[in-house]
Amino acid sequence: MAEAFGHGAGKSALEKVKHFDKLSDEIIQKNMSQNYLNASDKYTPAFEEQTHGILCKGNKNLPKCAK
Repeated sequence: MAEAFGHGAGKSALEKVKHFDKLSDEIIQKNMSQNYLNASDKYTPAFEEQTHGILCKGNKNLPKCAK
């Protein structure tokens, strides 16, 4: 892609595409973070219980997993 946009107006277009991709990634990351925070606020007890169960399946020797 860099060869196709290597000089002149093409280089400017490539920079705009890269900038757009960066902004898009930032927006997606912020949305995912916000979605996670919203979900964890609403479902913290269930989330913690499920996580504990998954961790303890493979790590029965952990102090948290001892019954």
